[in-house]
Amino acid sequence: MTLKQIDQSPLLQLDKPKELSHGMKIYPTQGQFSFKIMEVQTPFEPSVFNGTGLEERQNLLFSISAEDYQQLKSLEADIYLQLQDKCPDIATRWTSCLKDATDKWPATLRTKINMKGTRACKFLGAIGDPTMPPESWRMLSTNAVIRIGGVYLQARGAGLLVEVTHLQYAAQPPMNPFA
Repeated sequence: MTLKQIDQSPLLQLDKPKELSHGMKIYPTQGQFSFKIMEVQTPFEPSVFNGTGLEERQNLLFSISAEDYQQLKSLEADIYLQLQDKCPDIATRWTSCLKDATDKWPATLRTKINMKGTRACKFLGAIGDPTMPPESWRMLSTNAVIRIGGVYLQARGAGLLVEVTHLQYAAQPPMNPFA
């Protein structure tokens, strides 16, 4: 499914919550819900707050178009409404995975990416051949498959579980400082 097809899909429904340790709840989606975002850029390297860069699961931002932003905002609002009955104080906990455009930056989508392990993201080259993760992520043009796994709910936070499952990019030639 592409992002443009989200409007034609049935409303995303959340299942019964799974209770995890320390009071965390996960409301999974009913079935798999994935979509593609095409020709987007990663403005920064994947990272973790106060991390080393070697973590298994990291944050990854994508710069997205205003149209993609509006479609994702609508999807996020639908899920938020479903949670209002289950969690009356959701407004004080909710953290959006989207950030508005500014004068300096386009709108962004915040995701998670597994760099290693059993759920590691699959990296593909320009023609779809398996490859290694990019060496340089800053302003990298990519295509990505994004999975919405549901919603996390903690004492002080809540939001969508948004994960990159596949990332396609064209290898960038090394920058020539003398060109």
